[in-house]
Amino acid sequence: MLRGSFDREAFLVFGLPSVVSVYLVRRFLLPATPDSLGSVGGFEITRDGLIMLVFSVLMLAAALMMICGRVGVSVASRKSKLSRRVIAIFEGIVVGGITGLVGAGGGFLIVPVMICLLNLPIRTAVSTSLLVIAVKSLIGFLGDLHGSQVIDWPFLYGLLILSAAGVLVGVGLGGKISTSHLKKGFGWFVLVIGIAIITRELTS
Repeated sequence: MLRGSFDREAFLVFGLPSVVSVYLVRRFLLPATPDSLGSVGGFEITRDGLIMLVFSVLMLAAALMMICGRVGVSVASRKSKLSRRVIAIFEGIVVGGITGLVGAGGGFLIVPVMICLLNLPIRTAVSTSLLVIAVKSLIGFLGDLHGSQVIDWPFLYGLLILSAAGVLVGVGLGGKISTSHLKKGFGWFVLVIGIAIITRELTS
């Protein structure tokens, strides 16, 4: 169904470390982190607020990587295949930890990493990232079941239905858009969302 081949090596190099990281974060780190982390200049720093700010900054960085495609090409060409794999493993651990804290799939980070470090075409990167997100989300969910997180089951069911519908629409539209436009469109979309999150967090 996905318009792009699945890359097994990218899944193993990036996906598996990410899956392990997200489980450990959801199972042990998140429940042990206090809601309030202190205050600076009279402003209280909350766990969720800090996580969302870091999350949104990474979104901006990932968006710029996608929009300025030449940066990714130069990074991939300068480094050896082994070096890119090592960096991808580290990135997988980091992305898994961050998305585990936020509770998001992290596709906006996974796709740029696979394109810029593993030198994958965008459609292959998207297809592979969907599998990584599916496995990672399942593992993180299992970590929540064994932890103290409260699960809103009606919201979860509704989100699954809407997500499935979105995938079907995206697959239909993806084949009609050129690779370069798809890549930059993805970058601009992530950039707008990142700016919106930063604005909300700083003004709330």
